[in-house]
Amino acid sequence: DNAFAANGTRPAVMVMEEIGMFNNLKASHEASVECMKNGAYKFGSCMYLGTGGDMEGGGTVDARDMFYNPDVYDMISFDDEWENKGNISYFVPAYRGLNQFKDKNGNTQEQAAKDYLDKFREKLKKGKNARSALDAELQNRPLVPSEVFLTRTGNLFPVADLLNRLAELESSNRERNHDYIGELYMDASTKKVQWKPNAKLKPIYDFPVRNSDDIAGCVLIYEMPYEDKDGDIPYGMYLAGTDPYDHDESTTSSLGSTFILNKLTNRIVAEYTGRPDTANQYYENVRRLLKFYNAKCLYENERKGLFQYLEHKHETYLLADQPEIIKDVIQNTKVSRQKGMHMSKPLKAYGEELIKMWLLDPYENEGLLNLHKIRSVALLKELISYNNHGNFDRVMAFMMVMYHIEETKKIKIEKERKVSTIYDQGFWNKSLFNRKKRKF
Repeated sequence: DNAFAANGTRPAVMVMEEIGMFNNLKASHEASVECMKNGAYKFGSCMYLGTGGDMEGGGTVDARDMFYNPDVYDMISFDDEWENKGNISYFVPAYRGLNQFKDKNGNTQEQAAKDYLDKFREKLKKGKNARSALDAELQNRPLVPSEVFLTRTGNLFPVADLLNRLAELESSNRERNHDYIGELYMDASTKKVQWKPNAKLKPIYDFPVRNSDDIAGCVLIYEMPYEDKDGDIPYGMYLAGTDPYDHDESTTSSLGSTFILNKLTNRIVAEYTGRPDTANQYYENVRRLLKFYNAKCLYENERKGLFQYLEHKHETYLLADQPEIIKDVIQNTKVSRQKGMHMSKPLKAYGEELIKMWLLDPYENEGLLNLHKIRSVALLKELISYNNHGNFDRVMAFMMVMYHIEETKKIKIEKERKVSTIYDQGFWNKSLFNRKKRKF
């Protein structure tokens, strides 16, 4: 619990055990490094140990970052022979720890051990509560490094499937090579927002961000907006969600995040996550992104900066009204705000369920799920690490998108219910017309 416990010591060997249970792992590392140094000379070594399992202490995110970035933390690195993600820390797969498959010299019969674990996993997939049981198996007996860092406590999302999707994106640049990285600008002649590539800009692909990271971010487009024969973008085709920030200076790693979703294909087509020098820079980029896709945005309205900025621009029409659906989630709510929505505990819990349902919805008839369409590496990392006490800006922005989708469904249903004929009017409900015919 005390990150500075080693201060004043000069250990030749330091061991930090069960690092997934640390709630201050990076702080402990940073405070302890100098204890093993004499000026520029490092005389001591530290080992960070941990086994697979549900890391409830809050160290999962820090442990994952240190594991996948050994050079940043001055640790010995190894080639990732399991998932081809580059340099990683040392990993011992579960099959090397099964004593039943060791010969008399203590060497593991790896193929036999792998076959056993693979069959066991297939058996779990066919049982009741298959997804949660499989997640537990992956955590406690991981075969690849990414399975070590699953978090089940407080995470409702299908982490095993999300990990597989993340591995697909990180092990190959096939899809990421098609990302558009650049900036949006106002064309003086057409008075429209246009796109301009800029290779100098850097999207934020990692989660969590480190203090030394550049967090300005930039617009990242996965699919350009669809235009009809007249060059117009159909209104209502794209929906947006934003989790904003207000303060230009902050001691936290909180970022602003916006996602655009194509309502017809159910695909995320664009993302803007970052924290530029000023909040107004962020709001302006959001404004341009919304106009570029002709999209309305549902935003978390606890912070007023985005509304005030667009009000100054006379463009609050870009913001979606407060969803009527929140009255279904919170009965007799008295909260009434013209634009956006607040995020109370009940609304957050319902939003988590909306995300989960969307992730697991089948994708057309290809045997895939919606989550297999996600191309945002950082969003996948947040969904995998998600819990109720961390800072997950992209997940909250995506939650706004989910509420936006549900609200459009609700509006459509309400409109269909209101379609009536003349015989539905109150006049025909009078008792006169309900009496039985008299016999004469």
